[in-house]
Amino acid sequence: RLSPDNVTYGAAVSAQAGRWTWALELLDRAKQGGVKPDLTTYNAVISACEKGQRWQWALAMLEAAPRQRLLADVVSFSAAISACHKGACW
Repeated sequence: RLSPDNVTYGAAVSAQAGRWTWALELLDRAKQGGVKPDLTTYNAVISACEKGQRWQWALAMLEAAPRQRLLADVVSFSAAISACHKGACW
């Protein structure tokens, strides 16, 4: 039996673009299953929040990344900025 890993969770989140609630649920399942999500998975979740116009969640995920010892990159910030733009929060 195969066990899900970062690649599996990241692909699942990316495949469900815009389904931000599903993305957050998958992130939670990964953590509960003992998988430490990597930055690619976090970026996919931030992007899903951006596509779902949930800028608050996108920023929350950006803020949560360092607590998981992940250093946000240009993809992280770009998706978060796009989420803020789409949500007209400035």
